[in-house]
This record gives sequence, C-alpha cells and structure tokens, in this order.
Amino acid sequence: MLRSSGGLIRPSTTTMCLLQRLADIFVILSTFWASNYLYGANFQQYQWLAVSWVLVLFLIFSEVKGLYHSWRVSSLSGEILTILGLWLSVIGSLIVIAFLTKLSDELSRVVVLLWIVTAPTVLVLVRISVRSWLRLVRREGRNSRALAFAGVGDMSRKLNEMVGANPWMGINIVGVYDDNKPELSLSTGLEYKGKFRGIVANRRAPRVNWIWPILPSRKNKRR
Repeated sequence: MLRSSGGLIRPSTTTMCLLQRLADIFVILSTFWASNYLYGANFQQYQWLAVSWVLVLFLIFSEVKGLYHSWRVSSLSGEILTILGLWLSVIGSLIVIAFLTKLSDELSRVVVLLWIVTAPTVLVLVRISVRSWLRLVRREGRNSRALAFAGVGDMSRKLNEMVGANPWMGINIVGVYDDNKPELSLSTGLEYKGKFRGIVANRRAPRVNWIWPILPSRKNKRR
C-alpha cells in the first residue's frame, strides 16, 4: 500500500480528477451531438434527458470501478478494459431506464447505436493520447514520483525490476528502509537508506513522495 507524508496517497489530485471528469463529460456530450448531427436528427427534450441519464450513470459507475484513480503503475489495456466495461454497464442501465420510462420510443435507434460506438472509442483515444504525452514528459524527468520501500523482500526486488524496465511510469526508486542489516538490501539491488525510524524522521522530505510497505519473505524471517 502506498503512503505519502500525509498518510494514504490520494488516487490523484483534486484538479486532475476534475479535469478528467470534465473531459469525459465533454466527449460524451460531443459524440452524442455529432451522432444526431450526422443522422440529421433534431436535438430535443428527450435527447437531453437521455444524455443526462448517461452522464449521471457514467459518473456513478466510474467511481464504482475506480476509473479516476491513478493509472501510473497500471497497463493501458487495463484502463481500456475498465472504460469498455463501464460503458457497457452504463448502456445496459440506460436500456432498462428507457424501457421503463418509454424513452426508447422517442430516440432514434441509428443515433443511439452510432453514439454507443463512437463515445467509448473517443474516450479510449483520449487516454491513449494522454499516456503518449505523459510518456514523453516523464522521459525528460518531469511529472515523476520518488518511491521508497519500507522493508526488504522479494516483492521489493520484483517491483524494482518492474519499474526499471518501464521508465514511462515516471517512478524513481530512492532505496529501502529496514531494521535488518544493510546487506539484506544488496540482493534486491536497492540502496539501503536506514532503519524504519528514518521514515518517520524524513517522512516530510520532498525527495520521497511514496512509501511502500513490504512484508518480509520467509527467507528473511528465518534470518
């Protein structure tokens, strides 16, 4: 579990979460308008009602599925699958609502089908573009985070190797804190930063953004 100087790390800053939500709302609205425009349908009261339901459902399901948490250490495929699964949940719920309220009688099936395809496609393309931009930025050393491990174990070694093989994450591992002998950190390839009390002493140091507790392996326990 990642921790920061202020306790548990928030999935993202308030500003970033707000921008992500606004961008998704804009995509959903613009693709619905474009679908109506291409088919030549009039944008009337029922269309506004339908898109309002979709926006409400999308924001609800996005919180349930954790769409707006930090995807820094997650794969692009995982984020795409989350978006597609979320969108299917939204559309399924909309179909039920439209059937119960007889809203489906007022909507063009061609427009709805076009919207069902274009909206998630654009949502995915936006995230691919953002990830590509962040990858370039992080290669220049910007938008990066410093990570320290609390404890030596197999997991710290694996995470160190994973982060080293994926510089696009923008994570710099500064080392490991552990009460055992510094030699234990050599097998992980991590720099020994000191004992656990050093975390408390330096928990507000700006050079460390994240602290990741690591459970000791059975081998280290026997030592």
